[in-house]
Amino acid sequence: MKMKKNVALISGGEGFEREISKLSAANLFSLIDKSLYDVYNVHIDKDGCWFICPAPAEIYEENHDSEHIFTKTFPAFIDGVSGFLYEGGVIPIDCAIPCLHGDFGEDGCIQGTLTAAHIRYIGQDVYSSAITSDKIYTKLAAEHLGIPIAKWIFTDGTAPLSNALKDAETKIGYPMFIKPARLGSSYGAHPVRNKNEFKSAYEDAVSYEKRLIIEELIEFDYELECAFIDVGKQFIIPGGRIRSNGAFYDFNAKYSKNSSAKTEAKTSGFSETENKITEYTRLLASLIGIRQLSRFDFFVTKSGEIFFNEINSFPGMTETSLFPRLSGCVGEKKGDFINLLIDGICSNDRRI
Repeated sequence: MKMKKNVALISGGEGFEREISKLSAANLFSLIDKSLYDVYNVHIDKDGCWFICPAPAEIYEENHDSEHIFTKTFPAFIDGVSGFLYEGGVIPIDCAIPCLHGDFGEDGCIQGTLTAAHIRYIGQDVYSSAITSDKIYTKLAAEHLGIPIAKWIFTDGTAPLSNALKDAETKIGYPMFIKPARLGSSYGAHPVRNKNEFKSAYEDAVSYEKRLIIEELIEFDYELECAFIDVGKQFIIPGGRIRSNGAFYDFNAKYSKNSSAKTEAKTSGFSETENKITEYTRLLASLIGIRQLSRFDFFVTKSGEIFFNEINSFPGMTETSLFPRLSGCVGEKKGDFINLLIDGICSNDRRI
């Protein structure tokens, strides 16, 4: 009988997007084939402490007084065994899934920790994680490749607000958009149509992060999410269409089941515009060194113009997220993509 492989499903984290991470992990847990893999739920709380939990539902309680529920742990490499500390020993791990979003999750921090412990994991390496988590660098990459993007500038947040306003009005003009360079899920992100809105948007954005992007506000017809999945065979699926009815696609619009935004996920029959987005995605993935999975986001206007927006190196995996729906063409049934990715890691002899 073939022995099961050990998988560590990591959720939570210290970042702003920790709640989405929990929802993503719960959904991924339901998709992982338990006949092939024993899943260890590893949770990082808001203070950065690591725990092993017996079931994903208990991840959300964070009742650290219940010793039978939470056992402290940390990635380790001891006596040739890579895994997680547990009751005086190490649980060997064949594959980790860092299901973490945003800061302290997609930015290379966790990836470096796992790499140092010789734990193989799904997703980007340290370098690609650091690049994709920073919208300034991804915009520079897109510009280098000739991929269209909105007019943009950046500020490090140290100059007076009046200087940033003057620079933005001169180089961008209204309407514009302000957002932190290294956050996702629309935290600190605001459309701006006049000076008063600029002041409040700037002050809120800089409260999350000093480095900001100020860019032209694209009046798009829809946002298009393109899934990148490599399970030995590469799939690029430009079929995630989002129409937000002219409203800002904010946190609630993205994750609420009662969102007014209309989403569509198709896995075949792509248009000329979608095929062009496929090629842009392929170019960016090659330059940055994307591996296994990522999501590339674009805006498309009514006239068919395409503008690259950003990359999510570990996209949302919640029940309402488009990425799991787009992955339906990978494998034979729902959720096959994650099991194929795990199998690819477990079958790979490389350290990472």
